[in-house]
Amino acid sequence: MATNTVTQQMLTTVISDITFSDTGTFNIGNLPPKAVLVDLKVNVTTAFDSVTSDSLAIGYGAAGGVSADDDAFETAVDLQSAGNASLTILNVGQEIDSSINLPLTAKVTSAGGSLSAGAATIVFTYAQK
Repeated sequence: MATNTVTQQMLTTVISDITFSDTGTFNIGNLPPKAVLVDLKVNVTTAFDSVTSDSLAIGYGAAGGVSADDDAFETAVDLQSAGNASLTILNVGQEIDSSINLPLTAKVTSAGGSLSAGAATIVFTYAQK
């Protein structure tokens, strides 16, 4: 006779608002040991306005011997169009092999001029193995 195993996991969601003044790589939360990405959404509420391009990468920072990977979960979200961003979510369901907390990071990259407008909300949902 076959046996079934049911495991329940709590989901945790990190919600972070970013604006055009958030530049470079910065922390938006923390990932516990053995975190597993479940879902990721980015809603651009006000389009970013540099001349050429504005993009967002989402990953994690270095800690305790673990190297940073600033685009582990998303490489280049277009921030120049308002609305729910089109994503190519990476590493969904894969455990981050770490025995310590890691900083969850966002990286805004702009080209072609100074920013004077832009806002977005990142919604990052994960489980812990």
